[in-house]
Amino acid sequence: DSGLPVTAKFVPLKDIAAPDSTFLRSVVEACNMTKKYTVFETEMMQTLVEHKWNSYVEKMFFYHLKLDLAMVFFLTVDALTYKTVTNSDNHLAIKIIGNVPSIVVLVLWSFFARHEYRQWQATNATTKFTKVKAHLDDFWNILDVLSLSSIFAAYACRIVLSVFNAISAAEGVGGVSLFPSTLAMAFALPISWINILFYMQFQSESGELVRMIIGIIQGIKTFLVILVICMVGFAASFFVLFEEQSDSEGDSTHK
Repeated sequence: DSGLPVTAKFVPLKDIAAPDSTFLRSVVEACNMTKKYTVFETEMMQTLVEHKWNSYVEKMFFYHLKLDLAMVFFLTVDALTYKTVTNSDNHLAIKIIGNVPSIVVLVLWSFFARHEYRQWQATNATTKFTKVKAHLDDFWNILDVLSLSSIFAAYACRIVLSVFNAISAAEGVGGVSLFPSTLAMAFALPISWINILFYMQFQSESGELVRMIIGIIQGIKTFLVILVICMVGFAASFFVLFEEQSDSEGDSTHK
């Protein structure tokens, strides 16, 4: 019995476990397109994932978790204490200490912004537009971009408006409200905290729950868009009404 003829072929899988390898990313993208994930049940894929996790991914994962928790924590502290710290009645030392959370947040923000840019650069696409589209196909990347953008907007508005108010005060002219910065901060806080759910996927029990919630959100995304549009419209309407009411009460008080 001579058996069946066999031809040996070389499969180019060299360096698939290297830190800069995009092999697993390509496999995940292919699985997402076909909606079939049985490839991860094979011994080769399980060995590869386990090797990469034990070699360097685990250390990087928990390192990013600590930095992300630190950024969200100091962001929350800064948002809650900013008005108190900037009060003119406070001493200079309190103002200096109170600005420490802002500095920590900006340093950590630069780290995560650089990391997000490197992820975007590593996306398998030919043009910048397709790179952006492919990068934003992932729900967690959308959260990352929204979180980083809103944090940047909050601090950019705060710095610009604070400088403008300082110049206005020196010239004896009234300043402007920091409401745009407060609005951006109010948007950044919940997104930044929700983004922490990404790390809860590490555990099987919490990971299943997080993925189920994300799946539900993705399933009703059209409804959420409509809901957000309605909420923004009504929020703006109520803000205008209450602002007018507060102005009229202020005028009557002065009279």
